[in-house]
Amino acid sequence: LFLPNSMAIDNQGNLFLGLLRIIYKVNLQTGIINIFAGNDTAGFSGDGGLATAAMIEGVRYLETDGEGNLFFSDTNRIRVVTTDGNINTFVGNGSTDFFGNNISALEAGIITIDGLSVTPIDQLVFVDNNSGNVLRAVQTNRATLTGTPSQTDVGSNAISLTVSNGVESANQSF
Repeated sequence: LFLPNSMAIDNQGNLFLGLLRIIYKVNLQTGIINIFAGNDTAGFSGDGGLATAAMIEGVRYLETDGEGNLFFSDTNRIRVVTTDGNINTFVGNGSTDFFGNNISALEAGIITIDGLSVTPIDQLVFVDNNSGNVLRAVQTNRATLTGTPSQTDVGSNAISLTVSNGVESANQSF
């Protein structure tokens, strides 16, 4: 494994290592390493199919949720590998144009992803670097971009984000 650039551990104790165009899964109990996603070809393809057959442009951040799904940044998108081994785009349309407040997450434009995390209430939160950092959030069980500051908030010292899954909610000011 040459130059991994990201990692995540799921609740089953598996380690995921992101390299440029491949994600490896390491079973920490047995030490067995398998390709989990990517065919080592630069590009974008494979949505709806097996993750191991997909083209990936560039893995940078990895994160797992409570269901065992793996989310990762892939250039101007966030993609997900579900527990059945299939890959799909979860957020982003591939565009570098900033737009997408309270719309389908698949319609949103993303400039550069500079970190992502899944909250305890399964909210995917990520930083979209749009000439300043903008915090954006998507519910993992409903792919709708919510709680998003407007573009005019970029560079502001007071950003507030409220995330909700319909049952619980949390508010954080930055």
